[in-house]
Amino acid sequence: MNAIPRRNILIGGAALALGAPFLLSRPRSEAEFTYKFGCITNARHPVTANIQRAAAKIREASGGRLNIQVFSDSQLGSEADMLTQLRAGALEFASASGTLLSSMMPAVGASATGFAFANHDDVWRAMDGDLGSFVRTEAGRGGIHLFDRVWDSGFFQIMSADHIIRTPADLQGFRLRVPMGRSWIRLYKSLGAAPVGLPWSETYTALQTRVVDGVDAGLPAIRSGKIYEVQKVCTLTSHIWDGWWMAANMAALQRLPASLQNLIAEEFDAAARIQRAESEQAAHDARTSLTEAGIVFQEVDRSLFQQALARSGYYRDWKARLGAAPWALLERSIGKRLG
Repeated sequence: MNAIPRRNILIGGAALALGAPFLLSRPRSEAEFTYKFGCITNARHPVTANIQRAAAKIREASGGRLNIQVFSDSQLGSEADMLTQLRAGALEFASASGTLLSSMMPAVGASATGFAFANHDDVWRAMDGDLGSFVRTEAGRGGIHLFDRVWDSGFFQIMSADHIIRTPADLQGFRLRVPMGRSWIRLYKSLGAAPVGLPWSETYTALQTRVVDGVDAGLPAIRSGKIYEVQKVCTLTSHIWDGWWMAANMAALQRLPASLQNLIAEEFDAAARIQRAESEQAAHDARTSLTEAGIVFQEVDRSLFQQALARSGYYRDWKARLGAAPWALLERSIGKRLG
């Protein structure tokens, strides 16, 4: 047997010694758990950006054990498609609007009750309180875990080319684009308007060609969609608030160690606080820039619209759809009876 020269042993030992720290500190190349998160917002949208930041923090804080891959811009399908995948367990996480969730779980629609919330303080009192807890419990019965703090999509306003809206009478026969959800359709029909459900991508052309006379949207969307180029009057009704729920397949979440479940909850909670502040600031900034673009803002007496909805039977019917329990929690959170 040939002996190994002492010089070679020393060189090899030194090399191993130098390489040891690198070998010990090198991060694992593959995560122990790899989960997917689907959302319809594009990569530049603040909601997507906050989801991505939360996912990065979770990976770092878990030491690389959990990798949440974010698929934005409807890469995994429409919002409804992803919710179906989530319920089936084919997708672990998704962001879902309250409007969409309410089509499967009516109680979630309480937050989209017309003219219920006067401001964000009203919203967070309800959604961070008993109403939000009720909604999360209902979702859990369907195998979906909703994280504690819903994210902000904001209040919706009414845009028109030149039509001034001061009272419910001014909405009679008014054709406007609305999101394709029961909340909006039912609300506007109760006020005598003619709502037309259209995807947001078709809205600008529909306004240009007068397929519709106006549009229902939040101020940041009005700005980013350049609606101010074809519409000049904005009525500040704040008639509906909507939010984004961060949702998980409950079985997939429970497969993770408790420490990772807690980490996810903490990071999504922190991200929600940041996103809410950003969203409110975005609405404020949008109003400023829209004013500079020549938009005329019209304030209204919201009580006139609430009275009209009560007379039409809207609140009675909406309560029947949601159920007595979430309705009572909604009224208690805002401190008044509706209808």
